[in-house]
Amino acid sequence: MQVTLPHDTHLVGSACNPCMDLVAFLCCDRAPPAAASAPPGLTPAQLAMRQRMLAIQARRMGVANPAAATGAQQVRRGPALKLVVWRMVHAPSCVWEVPIEPPRADIPRDAAEGVSVLGLCWSPDGERLAVRLALTHTAGTHTQHTLALLVYSVYDGAVLHTHHTPCDAVPQHSALQWVAVEAPGVPSQALDMLDQMPALTPLRSAIDDKPTWLGAAQHRARPSEPPPSHGMATGTGVLAQVPALAHGAQASQLSLLVCADDPGRLGVWLDGTVPLHAPELVPGAVLSLAATPHDASLLLAREDTLHIHHLPLAWDDALVHLARLSTAARASFVHAMDAAFHASQAYHLLVRPRCDEWRAHWDDAAARHGVDLVHEWMALVVGGRASPACEHLLVQLTEGTTLAMETDAKRGLKSLRRLVATGVLPACERLLVLLTELLGCARWPTQYPGIDEECVRSLQCRVQTCHAVALAVQEHAERELLSLDEFYKWFRMEQDRQERLKLEEAAPRVVTYHDTLTVLEYLQRGFLSPALDAMLGSGTPPPPPAADTSDDSHAAIEPLWETAYVAYETDAPAQEADAAAAVQAALAWLEQPAAPRAPSEAQWQGVHGPASLLGGPAHTFRPPTLPGDEATLPVRLADVAEAWGALLRGALAQARPTTAHTHMAMPVPGGLRLRDETVRSVPRPAPPTMSGGKERPLVRAAAHDGQHVHTFVSDAHVVSVHVALGPTPGACAPVSLAVPARVHDLALVRGHLHVLYEQGADTSVGSLGPTRAPVWPPSDTSAAHGTGSLAAFAHGTRVLLGHDRRTVTVLPLPI
Repeated sequence: MQVTLPHDTHLVGSACNPCMDLVAFLCCDRAPPAAASAPPGLTPAQLAMRQRMLAIQARRMGVANPAAATGAQQVRRGPALKLVVWRMVHAPSCVWEVPIEPPRADIPRDAAEGVSVLGLCWSPDGERLAVRLALTHTAGTHTQHTLALLVYSVYDGAVLHTHHTPCDAVPQHSALQWVAVEAPGVPSQALDMLDQMPALTPLRSAIDDKPTWLGAAQHRARPSEPPPSHGMATGTGVLAQVPALAHGAQASQLSLLVCADDPGRLGVWLDGTVPLHAPELVPGAVLSLAATPHDASLLLAREDTLHIHHLPLAWDDALVHLARLSTAARASFVHAMDAAFHASQAYHLLVRPRCDEWRAHWDDAAARHGVDLVHEWMALVVGGRASPACEHLLVQLTEGTTLAMETDAKRGLKSLRRLVATGVLPACERLLVLLTELLGCARWPTQYPGIDEECVRSLQCRVQTCHAVALAVQEHAERELLSLDEFYKWFRMEQDRQERLKLEEAAPRVVTYHDTLTVLEYLQRGFLSPALDAMLGSGTPPPPPAADTSDDSHAAIEPLWETAYVAYETDAPAQEADAAAAVQAALAWLEQPAAPRAPSEAQWQGVHGPASLLGGPAHTFRPPTLPGDEATLPVRLADVAEAWGALLRGALAQARPTTAHTHMAMPVPGGLRLRDETVRSVPRPAPPTMSGGKERPLVRAAAHDGQHVHTFVSDAHVVSVHVALGPTPGACAPVSLAVPARVHDLALVRGHLHVLYEQGADTSVGSLGPTRAPVWPPSDTSAAHGTGSLAAFAHGTRVLLGHDRRTVTVLPLPI
């Protein structure tokens, strides 16, 4: 049966899924990109004006303008590359199609981008697909090269992991092998404890799509940046630096992804995500790669000879154990950092705008009447007599406005409390459990080299600090909710009382009870919470007010309060009842040489339990956080995640392979079959630094029955080199078969060799049998006219791609 694809299609590497009837294609879409959508009949000037208006609206709403973003980057790219997965059963059908989007970080402005897909490979369980990319960015005389490894999900085509590293030159080819490994034998008490703990609560952002109340004076802004976990799969951000297995802590699903780039460079990833060591240099140009869980062999070309390079792979149970601990830590970091991000957004987009709105009303009333409105409101609370400024504000703020401000502020504080209690705190507790086991690993340097015990202890202290600050944030959110509730009860009661006084009504409509002391302290301090500002970030400070140089400068008043930045100290002296003891304590504190590395007990106690419900005016209030560190809660968690990732990456990089051996030097046979299998996307006109087409020998490799098999084609022979892995690893035994035909492509599956050949005027596909004893003519032959590429399933079904790069033919084995 035949299928016609809409784009230029390529078969690269291991195209057939080993466990399912799926085939992966690389498609090159030559169609030009779609122009920006706009109403018909607009002139270029009107279109430019429309784009500017859209950009202004996007900035006001706090969202990104995609049209402006694409125009500002101005990166010249070639045709789009797509990864397409088809199901090859009775009726072939497309499962999904996704564009290949390499990492876009640090792209020079006005640059030309070239993308080369060097190879692809399926995972042993058939659930993931690894794609090797090479990127070239040229801007003027500057050229930047990057290698990227993208892992896709077979179910929906989502990117599960991206690993990219800069390089000096773009490889012309990559050979990938993904093999299964045995389950680790190291039990983990920390992971067992995490399994017994309740699951983390799914996060839910406080910023929803509900419209604001009708009386609101400000529109609710949408968050302008994504959460920290947004760039994790694309290899950007802090969380991407923490190693993690793609399938979590499941011990039965581990695997090794081996990648050999040409020129010779070999890299190994545990489960396709965790790099075990720096890339190894290989002496020669890589033609093919075969790998098993403990060994890898490469067919190399050096000058006029071919060599087999045998390399034992370095991995053990200790490395798998560290990777599983890092996976659990990454999940906890994702939960904690996303919760802290959403909590900060709830504070900055719901609570703080309402506080600024209150302050704007107070500033307006104070400027109109030339009074200190704080004292006026406090006199109203105590004496019950409203001044003209207070009456003006009571009348100006309607029920809808106050209801909108109260609703948003309380919703933001409740979301802040919920996110910290169900997100940050349990995640920090899980991190402390994992750090306890990691500390035990650090005390066994012979089995776990590269883990510094002092670094682990420092991480414990920093995670405990994050836990304490999160508890303080939760407590202050509770106090803010209590004070807001009391304030709004008093405010509504006062509005109702003033209205009754005007109407000369004696009895109140609704009896409302409130805490007068809480309202007084809240009015004295102001609407903003300095403690939450210090622990969640105060945002951009407002510009200082301009000096009034007019004649009526006597009407100018000072700001009602100043929310100044907090000045931290290393350690505050204790409050003693005796003045002499207080002086001695202050002198002893001044004589301290430096701040302690870990917070003292007094500092820990000062985090919680302030003396009063509210701490007084904002300009005199000292937030109860740990002294010596001005970092906010999201910044603290990001710093800990970065330090954790550096520690684990250094420990996993200690795995170095043992000494490699080179075997069998044979001359390059004459008439070696060459072809270019790399799919490229290069802009037109392409800079001279972009990689062009380069042909390489037609070589296939696979592992079967404890041996590695490398097969290549010349004009007259098909040669298979068998590399032993038993008692004498690296021993080679070449087998040559004379072929009286022109071979177009090979497929090596489970020790059997399938060949696409042309003999006379006919093109056929058949099986040469086991590579140990191939025979000619091929068996199980089928006609394959007009085809040039071949892939085969393990059960024998063949997939052929036509010369037109559009026609795909599926040929099952003859019955």
